[in-house]
Amino acid sequence: MENALSAQEIEVVVSKEEYFTAETVIFWTVFSFNNKESFEKDFAKKNKAFLDFVENSQLKIIRTTESTMDRGDFVYKYPVHQILLTHDQYLLLEKYRDAHPELGGMAVKPEFSKQDKDKLFHEITVQAWREADEIAIKKGLVLKNDYRSEEVVEKKSQWVVGAPASARYDHFKQPFSATYKFIFKTL
Repeated sequence: MENALSAQEIEVVVSKEEYFTAETVIFWTVFSFNNKESFEKDFAKKNKAFLDFVENSQLKIIRTTESTMDRGDFVYKYPVHQILLTHDQYLLLEKYRDAHPELGGMAVKPEFSKQDKDKLFHEITVQAWREADEIAIKKGLVLKNDYRSEEVVEKKSQWVVGAPASARYDHFKQPFSATYKFIFKTL
């Protein structure tokens, strides 16, 4: 997308998305039961077993909220535990989930390394220079080595819903996207 601001400036907006392995994610638990009887019979002990696992594994629950699950013929409420996990902690949780198929979840708020963020910004900047140079050539201008950039913040969901335990999903391999507006000075 391009808008010429004046004969002296060229505006270029660049968006890019790549998949990186996050350093941490916040994992939200989801307890799933197929019918009212299994929920009433098993929920309390399954939740206690999970909380014991969290304590024994030294995982950190950062927040607990309540959620409602509607199975059509019955509705139940259960706690949603938000857990901050490193990759190794996540793998430990996945082993637990393998043995406890009622425990599902989703990852939110991946945090990427500075190196990954810098790599994406570098690629965006290179692409912006190329686009600005093409525009400048078409207009008979020459780019100065003078530009400014600002991030364009877009509302975008970063929720990645986990598959059942039988279909492994790497919650740490997440899309990371950014959009920047560049304004280049010309001669």
